[in-house]
Amino acid sequence: MRLSVDKSGKKGVLRPKGELTLLRADEMKKALMRALKKVKQLEIDLAGADDLDAACLQLICSAHRSAINAKRKITLKDTVPASVKDRLVFYGYVDAKCDIKGQNDCLLASGGNNV
Repeated sequence: MRLSVDKSGKKGVLRPKGELTLLRADEMKKALMRALKKVKQLEIDLAGADDLDAACLQLICSAHRSAINAKRKITLKDTVPASVKDRLVFYGYVDAKCDIKGQNDCLLASGGNNV
């Protein structure tokens, strides 16, 4: 998973590719942790993701919660593939309500349409 960091060192883009499933969950977790240590603002670009399962969705949610607690920011790039949006619906993330420190801003809510 490739992480691109801007010249300021504050912003980065993580570009996971292929199937983001339980088999790659450890790789995804390590990539997210490394990225959050390097940058204050992380954008996850899922354009290259062919599939996404519950394990990796939960990792993204956990990373989002950790980022907020560490006063960092995670966003999704606005190009979320249809197959990934389908998974968000399948796993019940559409119109999800998570209230992290009163911010009520679920990263994955609305099937990826809010990004």
